[in-house]
Formats: sequence, C-alpha cells, structure tokens
Amino acid sequence: MECLKRVSPREWQETSELRQFYDDLANKPYCTNEKGTIFIRGKKHAIKHRFIQPNHPCVIKWLVFDIDHPDALFTFIDTGLPKPQVIIKNPKNGHAHYAYRLTTPVGIGGNSSTRAESYLKAVRDALCEALGADPGYSGNLIKNPCYIKDDAKPNFHQLPIWADQDEYEVNGERDEHETYLTGAKPSYTLTELAD
Repeated sequence: MECLKRVSPREWQETSELRQFYDDLANKPYCTNEKGTIFIRGKKHAIKHRFIQPNHPCVIKWLVFDIDHPDALFTFIDTGLPKPQVIIKNPKNGHAHYAYRLTTPVGIGGNSSTRAESYLKAVRDALCEALGADPGYSGNLIKNPCYIKDDAKPNFHQLPIWADQDEYEVNGERDEHETYLTGAKPSYTLTELAD
C-alpha cells in the first residue's frame, strides 16, 4: 500500500511520529513486558517495555483502538476513515492497535470541561464502532511502537503463573509487534475525526 510504511523501532528517535509519541508520554507512565503486571517508571526506562501507557492520567493526547481481526492493518483503508498516525500490528494474528494523535489534548476528570469530555467520548465511541474496534478496550496500555525486541529466548521457568508454557509462544504472548506509519498529518482535531 502506498500509504503504509513499516519502520524499525530501533530508529524511533529519528522517526518524527515515534519521537512525538515519546515526547507526549507522561513523565512516569505505566509500562510492562508481561500482561498482569504493571510498573510505573520514568519514560526513559518505560520506553524499553513491550506495553506502555500512551496518555497522561488526566489528559488524552492519543486516541487508541484495539482491532482484533486478521486484516486490522488495512481497516482504515477498507472503511474510508482517517489514517492513524501509528499502527502497531501483531505479526502472528494480524490484530493491531491504532493510535490517533489529537491536535488539542483533552483534559479528563477534575476541573476539566465536561463538554470537551463528552465530545471526546462521542468521537471515540463513533470511531471505535466505525473501525470495528473492541469497545471494552480502555486504551490504558498499548503495544509500544518504540519497543526494541530483546533477541534472547524467554526463560520458561520464569513465566508468569497464568501462562501455559506450551501455548505461550503459539498464542503470540511473546510475539513482538511491527510498527507502521501511514503518512497521516501530524495530528487531528476532534472535529476532523468526528467528520
């Protein structure tokens, strides 16, 4: 596809979209390498983890969606929706996380505007439905588009308690992901996404 470009996470600091993603992170985002365990780390350390929190606790800068079907990479094309700035795809099953950057971040909770929050929710819900994304996905943790795979083999004696050793790699738990850029503009207003 002319608008999809796979990028190496090793070059995230030289890739404007990924550098912007890093710059937008909270100073101490949630991060983890294994589902079921979450850490709070400084962003220089957090960026080295497989999963990361894309937004500040009280500010939404990125709308993220979890699309669980094999052709998720092409969903925005198939549906005629705006291009996400970043797509993070699981190469084993084709599922993906879409990340749309907002031009104007929206505060949530506390003293934030309830009208802005309502508008954000309406746009997010409509985009979620149009993409066929998982409506139960909170977006609190996403596959880290800047994550660099450790080539070491997993130590099956140190798997999390919930992991089934025989299915651990088969189900994609240790599969790393691929990062794609779409050539989208640097950010969208909520009005542009609402259209």
